[in-house]
Order: sequence, then C-alpha cells, then structure tokens
Amino acid sequence: MIGDGIAVERTELVLDVPSDTMLPWGFVEGRVANPAEGYPVIIQIHDRGAEPARFAQVDVAEDGSYEYKFRVYSIDGGELVRAFEGEYDVTVYKVVHIGQSHEYA
Repeated sequence: MIGDGIAVERTELVLDVPSDTMLPWGFVEGRVANPAEGYPVIIQIHDRGAEPARFAQVDVAEDGSYEYKFRVYSIDGGELVRAFEGEYDVTVYKVVHIGQSHEYA
C-alpha cells in the first residue's frame, strides 16, 4: 500500500517473439481494475537472464485500458535489424484503489 487507499499491483508475464515473425511491432496491453487517477502504468521488459530491454510509462484510458507498442525490427544504417527475438520477462506495475469497485462501459 502506498497510502490513502491506493496500492501498487504487480503482474508478471512472458513475451515470446518468434524468430520467424515478420511483424514489425509488438505490444503489451491490458486493463487496470480500479485505477488510481493520475498514475501511469509502468512496463518493464527484460531479456531473460540479461540486461533490461525496455522500460515504458503509459497512460491509462478512461475505461482502464493501456497499451504499449514497440518495434520488433528497426533500421540501422539502411539495414533491417531485429530488436527483439526469443522470450522476455515482462513486469507491469499498476496503481489501483483498494477496497473500491469501479465498472466500465
């Protein structure tokens, strides 16, 4: 709990980017139940057993949803380069109201 009826909720996921994908984008999306207004969602993507790959801070929409898009491929010196391949650990931090219930349309 971080005070005044709000707490940080932590979710751990696995992101798998196949080596044969040709999709240029990947994304992490979800919904926050009982979001505390004014607090973004923090997303951390770590290469398994290695350095962090990405950190992101994204806003929560009025319906509680969030989305973070990232490039799987990028261009370096005119050459197509893979930025992501394999499995990654994803941790999502959401600030929520505790002891309250919100409904979304």
